[in-house]
Amino acid sequence: VAKHGTRLQRSKVDEIVVKVGLGTPADGRKHTLRLTASSMTGEYLKTFGVLEQLDPLTGMPVEWLDVASGEARSLELSSRSGMQQRMQVARAAGSTYAPEFLGMMKLALIKQWTAYRAAGGQRQVPADLFKSVRLALGDDGAVVETSKSPLE
Repeated sequence: VAKHGTRLQRSKVDEIVVKVGLGTPADGRKHTLRLTASSMTGEYLKTFGVLEQLDPLTGMPVEWLDVASGEARSLELSSRSGMQQRMQVARAAGSTYAPEFLGMMKLALIKQWTAYRAAGGQRQVPADLFKSVRLALGDDGAVVETSKSPLE
């Protein structure tokens, strides 16, 4: 994503999903690893991975476990159409949907560090390269930090 970020943005890519079946030849597929880069949470092509738990009868995913934390995760499939509409309207106007800017800034930083290291730079890439905080108006009208998704 970092290497081809400009090309992906120009092509108006909102989501990339790669699924890999996990198992053995003897036992068959037990799980599916789903690697996703998605703009549907508001940040441009934010990456995450989940293990899909499949229904043994239908073969359809019924639960998703976050690879990083092991906790159950919702993919918020039903809320995506509103986010997609807002992105399409912004792009049709020749602009970018505002929440995507944080992800684009992160990709630009990664690209800069990659170029620096490739040119022989000695400093290590910071472990906490980019951090953002979502702010919203509280009930009293004051600005407060929130974990609320832009889909809500």
